[in-house]
Amino acid sequence: MEVGGYPSKTEISSEFYLSSDGQQVAFVKDKNIYKMNTDGSGMTKLTKSPGEYISGGSQLVWSPDRRKIAFLFGAYPKQQIYTINADGTNLKNLTNNPQHEVYNVKLFWSPDSSRIAYYYNKPGDSAGEQQDIYLLDINRGTSNNLTQKPRKYDELSWSPDGKFIAFVAGELNNQKLYTINADGNQLNQLATRLKPSGISELAWSTDSQQIAFIFNEIPGDTSNLYVINRDGSALTKLTNDKDLNASHPVWQPQ
Repeated sequence: MEVGGYPSKTEISSEFYLSSDGQQVAFVKDKNIYKMNTDGSGMTKLTKSPGEYISGGSQLVWSPDRRKIAFLFGAYPKQQIYTINADGTNLKNLTNNPQHEVYNVKLFWSPDSSRIAYYYNKPGDSAGEQQDIYLLDINRGTSNNLTQKPRKYDELSWSPDGKFIAFVAGELNNQKLYTINADGNQLNQLATRLKPSGISELAWSTDSQQIAFIFNEIPGDTSNLYVINRDGSALTKLTNDKDLNASHPVWQPQ
């Protein structure tokens, strides 16, 4: 690759992770985290050879305000969730629990960059079938179990106002759609008249009042686009084409 216009033999051991404004990328090289501008300039080493394993398979997740990067740190299977400031300062262990198993999980920043939601695997659950959704408060340093019902979770999505989290629970082709308040109250199942099946690609409306999603009623059959109100009302099927699969719903900004 070329960095700053000069040929380089830099060995990158992760994907590139783009900041919310599209101006910078973060990546793992030699078990350290780097960032650089998307034009190839300004490559900066953020971590300082801490001596522990930073997984090239770990997400490097920029906070929406672009001030921090969250990632998994430590040896399998007991990795910890860390953040570091985008200027390389204030490396911080957020979970700080030797028994915490968060190997290869996805991290989801809240829209205001103050919290991180993630899946916590129960000890010994390498398949991710006994999970709960936890919420980390960055400022308080606390971690709370939102779901308190171990099972398979997926497709976690924050509402734009930061008050709700939508997610899918259950095994593939036996999934149900839920929302929960970000404080852990009022767990609600939505779209109850749809039989449990494949649900994916959750997309909140910009006003946090509706959720679009892709529903695959019959495994291997075409997928269709649905929309539902946050309170579970007004479930509407928007596409019904036997020859085309719906995917990647995006709301038009208001």
